[in-house]
Amino acid sequence: MAIALWRAVVDRCSQRQARGLSTHLDLRFSVTALVAALVIAALGSLAPAPRWGPRTWRSRFRIPQRVLLPVILVAASVSRLTLVLAGGQFYWPDEGRYEQSRIMVEDLTAGVPLRAWEFEHPLFNVIGMLPAAIESAYVRDARIPAVFFAMFSVLNIWLLSGISRRLGAGHVESMLVAALFAASTSFLYFVRHLFPYDLSMTFGLLALRAAITSTAPRASLVCGAWAGLCFLTYFGYWTFGGAACVIHVFQNLDGKTLVRRGVVTAAGLAIPLLFIAGSPMASGGDVIAGTVTFMDNVNQGTFAEGWRVPFAYLWHAEHGLLVLWIAATVVSVVAWRRYLQVPAARAGLVGLAFTYTALAVLSTEFEMFVVYGRLARQLVPFFCLVTAAVLVRVRAHTIYRREMATALAVLLVIQAVVNTKPLFAQVFPPQFIERGEQVAAERGASRVVYLYAEHLYPPRIVEPPDGFVEAFKAAHPLQYVPYQYEGFTPQERYFLRSTDIRMRMLIPVVGH
Repeated sequence: MAIALWRAVVDRCSQRQARGLSTHLDLRFSVTALVAALVIAALGSLAPAPRWGPRTWRSRFRIPQRVLLPVILVAASVSRLTLVLAGGQFYWPDEGRYEQSRIMVEDLTAGVPLRAWEFEHPLFNVIGMLPAAIESAYVRDARIPAVFFAMFSVLNIWLLSGISRRLGAGHVESMLVAALFAASTSFLYFVRHLFPYDLSMTFGLLALRAAITSTAPRASLVCGAWAGLCFLTYFGYWTFGGAACVIHVFQNLDGKTLVRRGVVTAAGLAIPLLFIAGSPMASGGDVIAGTVTFMDNVNQGTFAEGWRVPFAYLWHAEHGLLVLWIAATVVSVVAWRRYLQVPAARAGLVGLAFTYTALAVLSTEFEMFVVYGRLARQLVPFFCLVTAAVLVRVRAHTIYRREMATALAVLLVIQAVVNTKPLFAQVFPPQFIERGEQVAAERGASRVVYLYAEHLYPPRIVEPPDGFVEAFKAAHPLQYVPYQYEGFTPQERYFLRSTDIRMRMLIPVVGH
């Protein structure tokens, strides 16, 4: 089936190219269709095998379950590489932190002492030296570190699937966890940017993996250490590392072991913090001061909407997936006597409760920081664990198991394709200006004016000059709504949605 769909895609691309449409858009369409075909075929294999013999069409095209996870990971890798190679790096000002890694590599290459790094997210700077070294040895290209960090996003899918298995999930449930996580748009579109979020999430998932492994002191120490690394990679994900520690400490309510686990976990958490704080390269070396400074700087936006931003952001990023996640969570809460006995559902519910409460209360009540979309996405792994646990048990109590699995696979992929379609069509200011110069040269324009071809912060109206006419336009990146939950107030988001902020290139009117 995947091969047949791929051939159909190639034929359609040939027809589109014959009509003179853009080649790179055809490539993005082809990649999207191929990924959808692979995932549909993979998820469809989760349905029970037919009972009427091995020669049916379904048995011929059935993917063995042992290759389901590799298929999902390959599809996730292809989609991420496609986004990275399309550009978009250094669009956000915060991506400039990666320059610290380049500077450190330059110092090592020159044989001079390393200069002090900025203390915010210090481990991101250290790990970023690996792609920076490749850039230094071969070619300076922002897509190299973007590919490097994007692979951690794929690794996170594998880790979460493995965590569900350690929590007692069967093969179908763990594959469903991976599929739900891979379909999440909020864990896709950031990969094209040089941010520490996915790398930090990797350490957070490793902390969660250690948290549910055992209650031995060694597991407590490892859990705390991974949570510390999660925090040092991106300060904003302290809540996810904290959720992993809470899940570990409160695995059972035995008073003696609970206190012991708490103390040992705290000791593990302190080890990487003390190591970084004592590093001679850390500017100031004060973990607490650095954290306070970071939280004070996370004030762009509105504190009061911290309780609702996670739902508003996830709705615009995930749409139907969020509805499925919330419905499954409600089912697990209503039937709490049953689902608290399911380790995966229990871990997911505890993680959701801790993370959401920390974000909502500390922002709305204490005004310690503003909740952004990148913070709200910490809820997604826990949503996936709960949803998969509920769906598998609902499926077990219906006679239409095969139909339910097939319908779920198709709807999941359709929703993922609809959610990600805007991402593959995005154009960023550098690419727009480059294309605009080509258009201007083709039209013989001696002068051009660009409108909104930049990162708009704060957003404002730009009036076009007289005597110019529009020659080229494209959607602005901030018209992708999830981007609008990164430091913009409700009034600014309204402006971005109600104003025509498309990037435009203007050329002089002939004879003016």
